[in-house]
Amino acid sequence: MPGLFNIGILHTACQGREGHEPYAPCTVEQLVNHGYQYWALGHVHTREILHRDPYVVYAGNLQGRHAREAGPKGASLVSVRAGRVVDVAHQVLDVVRWASVRVDLSTATTRGEMTGLIRHAVEGLVHEAGERPVALRLELAGATALHAGLIRNARDLTLEVETVLASVSDEIWLERLRVQTHAPTRAPVPDTSTGGRIAADIRASATPEALRAELDAILAGVIDRMPAQARTDALRAGLLADIPARAVDLALTLVENPEESRDAHS
Repeated sequence: MPGLFNIGILHTACQGREGHEPYAPCTVEQLVNHGYQYWALGHVHTREILHRDPYVVYAGNLQGRHAREAGPKGASLVSVRAGRVVDVAHQVLDVVRWASVRVDLSTATTRGEMTGLIRHAVEGLVHEAGERPVALRLELAGATALHAGLIRNARDLTLEVETVLASVSDEIWLERLRVQTHAPTRAPVPDTSTGGRIAADIRASATPEALRAELDAILAGVIDRMPAQARTDALRAGLLADIPARAVDLALTLVENPEESRDAHS
């Protein structure tokens, strides 16, 4: 209304936001043309200022609910003077901080170096979170000589990472650990040993494509036993894409690194 400070409140994806349904579609221009002094938008949980004068603002949500809602969360404090917005300040209000971290292990040649890289990455998160507990999704990546041991002993690796996290803070929860490392690329050198011939056979015949049909049949039986709400095409496709390659990877590490394999199981 003329002469008053008008606030528009709208639950909308506005011009479209990745990962969100096109709820109440509109454009920033349409909102601005209403003549309101402030637009408070909901639906998208990431803070974003779409326009100034007048302000069109996604304040985000007060508390991250899962790992895809990482980082500081809170509300917007709007300051008004003489009928105009003069400042919109983010107020951090979350009580638990979700965080996703990718640690590149390309420079790590020992487990000690690996844990040092993890500790360094996590210390920054803890400092930023202040007194808040941190729910951490950690991904280990990069080409590293540690790859074989990391994929072969998942439980031991998880315990090792949890020990590192506990040494940084007792307010960190390891929500998920993903190992996306790979072995360093080595120049092809003919290996006529028994192990070398077995490795060559694995590469030639046990490809992801060769295993896919058999794995698909196995997964069909497993997924049929899962709760209906958990049966998704995406889950099946993801497993089919990931498991065969990892099976070949594991087989090759057992053949090509026999000493390391014996040490891991001794």
